[in-house]
Amino acid sequence: MVTHAAEQWLRGLYDSQWVPTVRLATLLLGGTELAESIAAESLLAVYDMRDRLATHDAAVATWRAEVVRRCRVSQRSNAQLRRSEPTKFMPTPDGQEHGDFEKFFRRAEIIDVLHSMAPRQREALVLRYYCDAAPAEVAAELGLSEATVVELIDRGLRALRDELSDRGERWQA
Repeated sequence: MVTHAAEQWLRGLYDSQWVPTVRLATLLLGGTELAESIAAESLLAVYDMRDRLATHDAAVATWRAEVVRRCRVSQRSNAQLRRSEPTKFMPTPDGQEHGDFEKFFRRAEIIDVLHSMAPRQREALVLRYYCDAAPAEVAAELGLSEATVVELIDRGLRALRDELSDRGERWQA
């Protein structure tokens, strides 16, 4: 039986984090087909462990980590998903096609380049620049050392810049 308090907890988490979480899954998967399903399944998993999560921030971090984990599983089990067409639209909290983050990820080519990267490198970049997570937070979510995350991000940005230059895109850091 779901109590009123549990329902309020779930509603608060959903209301504050649904759109950013679906966008995270969309960026990691390269499309929106599975993003909402993964976000919803992850939310239910976090709901099941709500008694172990002391704060709202802990619940958000756990949900985000669960989405990253489930995206990895999905990508491993469906290799063709990695080569799916780049996403041209990602929902934003205000419902517009392009949000502040879209300044960095505004072109489908950038997303295409992200999906040509190794999964860990892509995850580190998305968590760092989309989720605005500090390198230490990214390291904790990915189970890596902070030095490894900094190196992944540095190499990922360099690869992104180089690939876009090769494609004739003008890179603006």
